[in-house]
Amino acid sequence: FKSSGGSAKDFPKLEIRQCNEIVALGIPPQELSAQGGGRHLTPQEFHEMLQNEKKISTESKPLLIDCRNVYELTGPSYLQPDSLAIGLNTQTI
Repeated sequence: FKSSGGSAKDFPKLEIRQCNEIVALGIPPQELSAQGGGRHLTPQEFHEMLQNEKKISTESKPLLIDCRNVYELTGPSYLQPDSLAIGLNTQTI
């Protein structure tokens, strides 16, 4: 860990705002629940499921959301035309 001196003057464009949600889900946060969310998979089980994704029914296919920003997505990516992953094309965080 490196510590450096500085002040708010070093970040003239810095803006801090309070947000009710980091990611808007379109429903009130108090309605969120992990109940009925499916079975927990170990990393090995999840990997095996992805290897056999052609055998998974359309209704139960997982959706992988790549939360990297646009800059990070310009490098190597697992987002392929027929993959189960989508990118969000996040410009800022």
